[in-house]
Amino acid sequence: MLTDGYGGIFEETEQEKLDKQTLATLTTIITTEVPNAELMLFGDRAKGTYHAKSDWDILILTTADHPQSLKWELQEKLFHITIQQGTRANILLVQKAQWYTAPEYEMIRTRIEDELMPIEKF
Repeated sequence: MLTDGYGGIFEETEQEKLDKQTLATLTTIITTEVPNAELMLFGDRAKGTYHAKSDWDILILTTADHPQSLKWELQEKLFHITIQQGTRANILLVQKAQWYTAPEYEMIRTRIEDELMPIEKF
């Protein structure tokens, strides 16, 4: 919603309300499975260039290492939420220390680091 600092200038559209509800649901699912995770949006939604069918690209930074199977379990749970809108969730589940230091993440980290947005700011 666009504001003038005192109140709304424009009311949220139905799509914006649906997007916020979807993001809240995705966040709840992720944080239930991975407590204390730091969630960041990237891609079109983080850049503000998204449309109703844009994917939800989410970086999940954790303090502990998690098995790869957790990523697939999360992906499956998130699919059931996003498919209702004709979208999907793409997740990166990474231990925070690895995200910043491991060579295998350097290329993607460099590509998206300027667009990362904490989910609570969306």
